[in-house]
Amino acid sequence: ATGGVGLAAVQLAKACGCIVIGSGSSKEGRDMCQRAGADHVVDHSSDAHFDEVVALTGGKGVDIIIEMLANQNLAKDLGALAIGGRVAVVGSRGPIEINPRELMQKETCIVGVANAFQHSDPLEAAEMHQRIFDGLKSGALKPIVNGSSFTLKNASKAHEYIANNKGAQGKVVLKIDQGLLFRSESMDSTTVDMDRTMSIESSTGA
Repeated sequence: ATGGVGLAAVQLAKACGCIVIGSGSSKEGRDMCQRAGADHVVDHSSDAHFDEVVALTGGKGVDIIIEMLANQNLAKDLGALAIGGRVAVVGSRGPIEINPRELMQKETCIVGVANAFQHSDPLEAAEMHQRIFDGLKSGALKPIVNGSSFTLKNASKAHEYIANNKGAQGKVVLKIDQGLLFRSESMDSTTVDMDRTMSIESSTGA
């Protein structure tokens, strides 16, 4: 939960009132996950963390797992789910074999997530946009930045910076010369001043 998607998931889950268990392989990543709002953070550098996660739920298991590396973890995820739980796969680098009986016994499910906004009903997508906007406005959602910034014309250097600095690091900021304004019907036609910044992120959180 220490990359861009994971940290956003932590904040979104907390905004929805969930108890959040995050994981990371490095101390820096775990500290970042804690700052994002996770209630508990475990070290996922060994498989022992699955037992630790279940123990944190009093043996019940978790209701939802956001899985970033399904080809390594999916089979083990199923054992950590509560009855009726689900795994949302948002990342995978290859195939994996699972035992369907584990899904049957707890009546759990696996769902793939790639581009929710593209495939959602327009009204549902508008509601998601609005909730994200409201969270940013209220401060419930606050992207973690690492302090590094580049001008837009040096965007290639920003990507080089990310490529050469692996692991959890937060977002890198690109500064834009002119103020960026946009208007969205899904945001009640609110005009937003993006303060001349945008961010890029790494998928190599640790």
